[in-house]
Amino acid sequence: MIFMLKIDLHTHAGKDANHSLDYSPKQLIDRMAGLGYDAVAITNHDTFTFSDKLRRYAGKRGILLIPGMERTIEGKEVILINIKKDAIEKIKRFADLEEYKKDNEDIFVIAPHSYYPSLRSLRSKLLRNIHLFDGIEFSHFYIRLITFNTRAARIAHEHNLPLIGTSDCHMFDQLNRTYTLVDAEKNVDSVLNALRKGKMRLVTEHIPFFKACKIILLMYFKY
Repeated sequence: MIFMLKIDLHTHAGKDANHSLDYSPKQLIDRMAGLGYDAVAITNHDTFTFSDKLRRYAGKRGILLIPGMERTIEGKEVILINIKKDAIEKIKRFADLEEYKKDNEDIFVIAPHSYYPSLRSLRSKLLRNIHLFDGIEFSHFYIRLITFNTRAARIAHEHNLPLIGTSDCHMFDQLNRTYTLVDAEKNVDSVLNALRKGKMRLVTEHIPFFKACKIILLMYFKY
């Protein structure tokens, strides 16, 4: 039977190469289970935060845990979904990613926060490597009158790629405003195939101005 699954394929928890967050992967899973999520990828920076033990824990909480990572490639951040730990060593350049995809056709590559004002955003390298991407992120972090998602949304439309809502959460306040609903069975292949076929829906709402200010201050001083 097919259901609309609530998913988030860009989250952070615990320790990674860039920071140490206040909550563990299990605590993130618990919180997302309480918010009604069905599938989650923990995509820590250049760190593979996935194990059979954690997958089983998520399963008991009703969540399909999908392996993922936010990999730094040529100084830019790229979300790799349904990958193995060996991606850390094998993927350092976009040419490496292209070779890796040839032997691992079931991975799903997302362009995160592509035009946000960060040195790690893809910007011009998105179009230069557009053939490597399976989806483009619609980032949660925007206020009513200011969003950096507009160009990414246009490129997704022009290249017939799914526009995938995520939280990119580094704190719980970022959860549950932007996410994706997919028309899929609750397994990895079905979820990713549904995204590829566009059988999904973006759900999003802006962040209130003062909450956005709070998030910026906490991110700046803590992480």
